[in-house]
Amino acid sequence: MLRWVLRLLAVAVTAGVGAALWLSRKEQARAQFMDQAKNAVKKAVEKAHETHSEAPPEDSSEQSPTNPGSPGQPDDPGFDAALWDELASVIDETPEILQTDLYSQYPPSRRAVLRSTVKAADEAGLLVRTKAGRTYTLSLLS
Repeated sequence: MLRWVLRLLAVAVTAGVGAALWLSRKEQARAQFMDQAKNAVKKAVEKAHETHSEAPPEDSSEQSPTNPGSPGQPDDPGFDAALWDELASVIDETPEILQTDLYSQYPPSRRAVLRSTVKAADEAGLLVRTKAGRTYTLSLLS
């Protein structure tokens, strides 16, 4: 009878040690995963800081805000001149239109071109974007 108790006790201790070891390995794996995730986030943040902290070029003659072939229009590959003419007429008809209201007048498939055209027009000084909550009001420069 004593042998059975000792065997049972040995099995219980072995199972307990095995469970503790399994939990320990699981915790180590979780800790390793968390460390990798933290490092990945840290690298992404550092890369974003490097990207956004680059100084603009010193020589302003190399980079002009307008395209020399098209006076008054930005030299931006995302700028759509025909779309800008449409947008300018809509903004002229509705002063201080919300950017979201302007976007809603076009299909979602054109959203990227709209966004880049509005941004390029703002950077070129053709239009004024004023923060209004979660969107912007758009006005043409007179």
